[in-house]
Amino acid sequence: MSIDNITLPGISPTDLKQVVSFGGNNLNYIQFRMKRGRRGESVKFYKEYTQEKDFTVKDIFNCIADFETEARAMKQFYCFGNIDVEHTYFEGIVYNEEDKSYSIRWGS
Repeated sequence: MSIDNITLPGISPTDLKQVVSFGGNNLNYIQFRMKRGRRGESVKFYKEYTQEKDFTVKDIFNCIADFETEARAMKQFYCFGNIDVEHTYFEGIVYNEEDKSYSIRWGS
């Protein structure tokens, strides 16, 4: 999945070309994690993204779209017995120190 044909309100084409920096460091590697706890069990899904040049804002959005397309289709991450269509408002990315991954936050 790609954001190439999607309009992102408040984000200009120039914004999409900006290099992403976390903690003052540019990125050419990122790992996303989805975690869901059920009845004392914890289910996790990880996916890594690497490229030779540093990620731009557009690259990160494309990674998020790819990750969410794959993760939301997995039954262990269903919400109310089906693909989660309730949490669709992007709230940001959070760093998970314990496994050096990032979680994507969604609101409803």
